[in-house]
Amino acid sequence: MKYCNNYIINPETIAILPEFQIEGAQSQIIEVDRIFFAAPTPTEIIEESLLHYGSDLKGARKSTAYHLGSVHRPPLMISSELSIYFYTSEAISKTDNVWFSVFHTKRMDKCRGGKTMVHFNNDLSLEVPVSYHSLNNNYLRGLHLKKIKDEVIQKRNCNHSVDHFYPIQPGEVQMVREGNGLTYSIRSKQGAY
Repeated sequence: MKYCNNYIINPETIAILPEFQIEGAQSQIIEVDRIFFAAPTPTEIIEESLLHYGSDLKGARKSTAYHLGSVHRPPLMISSELSIYFYTSEAISKTDNVWFSVFHTKRMDKCRGGKTMVHFNNDLSLEVPVSYHSLNNNYLRGLHLKKIKDEVIQKRNCNHSVDHFYPIQPGEVQMVREGNGLTYSIRSKQGAY
């Protein structure tokens, strides 16, 4: 059986499952149009992807806690630029934890025995041994995190109307350290602004 040695989450990634059957592979990756295996564990894939996009697991968890408060099984923003958010089936430290894309999750159904069927936008489905209530809450927290982060990004991109600003031209101003050594002033050729 062939498998890849590394993997970076991308907009096509639907889910990352632990793999215990195939020698050398520790993850099963579901993308929009293919399923394959990878050598790293699901958590290692999450960590590597976060580093690839400019964060790390500790920072992503801290950011989630900042926006949502302290939550059990926190969703993670993998990439704000690509709008990639993932939520978990179990605690991150558990070896049987499955990672799901918020974007690719279509709906969930309760199954017998406390299991949940997760339906994806590409019409694939996956049954996981986690209660509907627990998994749906994790998904809803992922949606909420995405909404909050999207609003932050939108405000950042639209927040160019500062009340007090001074238009400057290159070469017309300089930053000058004041006598106390702690404060800087902007100076033009004509004096302070």
